[in-house]
Amino acid sequence: MADNPIAPLIMMFRIHDHLISQSLQGIGDEQVWSRPLPQSNPMMWLIGHVVQSRAHIITRVGGHFDTGWRDRFRRGAEVGGSEQYPPRAEIEAKRIQVNRAFFPALEALDAAALSVKATGPVPAITNVQELLTFLTMHEGYHIGQIAYLRKGLGFPGLIG
Repeated sequence: MADNPIAPLIMMFRIHDHLISQSLQGIGDEQVWSRPLPQSNPMMWLIGHVVQSRAHIITRVGGHFDTGWRDRFRRGAEVGGSEQYPPRAEIEAKRIQVNRAFFPALEALDAAALSVKATGPVPAITNVQELLTFLTMHEGYHIGQIAYLRKGLGFPGLIG
């Protein structure tokens, strides 16, 4: 992996995964679906969104992973009550399953695969490596939201 041109990105994805695990410690099943504001996303929805994004990345780099969730966690989706989503245990189990495919898929990418044309939510993205770089920021953004929600529930922060 040391020769992998995206080793720093893979490290960031692993850190994000650790922070997601840590964010759930001590938090009850009802709390993970709480929303401090009607327009905010609950913690478990954000985690489902990250899992769905990683499944999409697997597909983008030549693999396949279908969470079975369709568009429930897509960007811009109207967020409903917890009863409209898979149970917490399923989301957590799916995260582990996705990661078992996600990390090996990233580690297998070579320079040619990283230079394949790709597009993303910002115009600057032109290839797979740039897409993956953006997605580390995307996950970091959501980890920050999760940390904020966790702290708002009265739990210790995730970092520092």
